[in-house]
Amino acid sequence: MDSDQTNLFHPNFDPAVQPFCRNSDPVTSADAAKSRSTEIKDVHYFVLRHHLQFRDTDRNAGEAAVKAGHAAEWEEGRRASRTVKEKGWIETFIDENGKPARAVNNSTGKKGLRHRITEEGSAALLEKGIS
Repeated sequence: MDSDQTNLFHPNFDPAVQPFCRNSDPVTSADAAKSRSTEIKDVHYFVLRHHLQFRDTDRNAGEAAVKAGHAAEWEEGRRASRTVKEKGWIETFIDENGKPARAVNNSTGKKGLRHRITEEGSAALLEKGIS
């Protein structure tokens, strides 16, 4: 791959070469969601419980899943968190000012959106016998 293919301002720019990370490109993120497995596993319930306890970011939930032994790497846990968000089990936490709350990601120092569990998520935990 020629490095200038990802430079948006280069005359040889090729949109088939992914120039953005999933977090900043909604089209790429939507495409990734189509191929992501939606089978619910223990890691999904773990990150759901993590959001119940901490109202944390996807990345921090992923890192917690690794520390607990539910995921091999933080990205796997982050994807599980995205899957439970797509199922409607968590949603963006809105602070007292009516704006999306943010938290610092432990490993990067950058801020990410905090999530809170929904009634559907609570029901899923209860159905699984997790309290």
